[in-house]
Amino acid sequence: MPPFSINWREVAVGVFAFIVVMIGFGVLSAVIRWPSERDGWPLAVGIAAIVAFLPLMARGFTFLQQSRASFEGPFGIKLNFSAAAAVATIGSAKLPDNLVEPGVVIHESSSKELNEAAVRATEQGVAVVNLEDGRAWYLTRLFALAATADFLHAPKSLVLVGQRGGRPMQVLGWIRPRDFVNAVTRSDPRYQDIWRRAQAYLYRLQSKIVDDNQFAKLPRYQSDYDKVGAAAIMSILVNQMRYPEMPPGAATPSQPLEDDNAPPWITPGGVIAMLDPWLVRDTLDLGKTEHEQAIGILNSREDIAVAIRDGQYAGLIDVGRAERELLRQLVERPASQ
Repeated sequence: MPPFSINWREVAVGVFAFIVVMIGFGVLSAVIRWPSERDGWPLAVGIAAIVAFLPLMARGFTFLQQSRASFEGPFGIKLNFSAAAAVATIGSAKLPDNLVEPGVVIHESSSKELNEAAVRATEQGVAVVNLEDGRAWYLTRLFALAATADFLHAPKSLVLVGQRGGRPMQVLGWIRPRDFVNAVTRSDPRYQDIWRRAQAYLYRLQSKIVDDNQFAKLPRYQSDYDKVGAAAIMSILVNQMRYPEMPPGAATPSQPLEDDNAPPWITPGGVIAMLDPWLVRDTLDLGKTEHEQAIGILNSREDIAVAIRDGQYAGLIDVGRAERELLRQLVERPASQ
């Protein structure tokens, strides 16, 4: 049979269905006076025709989709069925499971954990920070992680998760390290002063300056720099926030940003309140249909998508890679049909 054909039997069935529907409208006209001679019969005829010939119309539309047909009529009317075919193909596309990466989750802000994160920073595109119930991270340590990531240009994004409503690993959102640094330094300028001081130390270490009266801790930081290079900025920054030096010309030393007697804990709610203008809170629900997931990826305006399952963090999706996979399916699937 040709790709699109209609036999007399199908036409007869359509005509019979049309007659049956019109008889039904005739009964309605006699009982409730609609449709009447003055109103309703054109609409009734149209409805009867659609009901009777809908199967044939659907087959015709499918054929036009597959043939990528287009039509240009009077008054500038244009119909392009290739777009409809693309949408239909996308609707059947799916995201492979291997596109969802778990990411590297940092559960605590101890010096050892942070130093290891700094060393691995250039190998990670995204770091996942678990704030838990608000007693896992100091704001100072999270600032150190973000500032180091911004300085080393990796990881590019920080995903923040924590406990909310009694449920762990709830996605709070994700943020670019530079935006995090800007948010904190705007709320407390002392962070900006300490950050500049740490960078000044690293500059002198990189320049092999071993003696500077204004930078008394150079010998102390030298060993860290010899071990990990520029990633030593992390430990320098943490040390400066804990034990700040006396600024030039000041009568008293600066107050530490990190006080063991009053730890600057950062809670999930506190993060959202502080970072709201910069926090990207969009997520992709893996519990939704494949079609909805594909549309969610195509509608994304960001480089990554945070995937959730049953409301909890499930992993990360590289949006560019996912789009390429959907495009591959879009190109290959029609050829195999």
